[in-house]
Amino acid sequence: MSETAKKPGDASLEAKSRLNAMTEEYLTIKEVAARLKLKPKTIQNKMAAGIFREGVHYVRPQGSRPRFIWSAVVIWIEQGRVSAPQDHDNSIPMRRGYQLGNSGNQISALTQDGKSTIHTV
Repeated sequence: MSETAKKPGDASLEAKSRLNAMTEEYLTIKEVAARLKLKPKTIQNKMAAGIFREGVHYVRPQGSRPRFIWSAVVIWIEQGRVSAPQDHDNSIPMRRGYQLGNSGNQISALTQDGKSTIHTV
C-alpha cells in the first residue's frame, strides 16, 4: 500500500475539521459575548445602536436567530486599536462611535476676560 493512499477514517476527519471551522465562523450572541468577555445584553445593545450592523457583522438566516461573523467582529475590534487620536483634532469622541465637533478645523481660545471663543480655520 502506498504512502499517499488515504485511510478509511481520513475523509471523515477532514469533513469534521471543515465543519468545526464553519461552526466557529458563525457565532450566536452568547458565544460572541463569551469571546469578548461581555454580557449578551451588551451585544444586543450594540446591535440596536448600529455598532454591529446586519450584513456586515452578523446575518439573520431565515427562521433563525442572528449569527455573528467572527472575522468581521475581529476586524471591528482591531479598528479601534489601529486608529490613533490625532493631535490637531479638537473633536470629542462620543459613545456611539462618532466625533462631536468634527465638521471642520476649529480652534478654541480664551480671551483676556476669560470667555471662550471658537475660530474656524
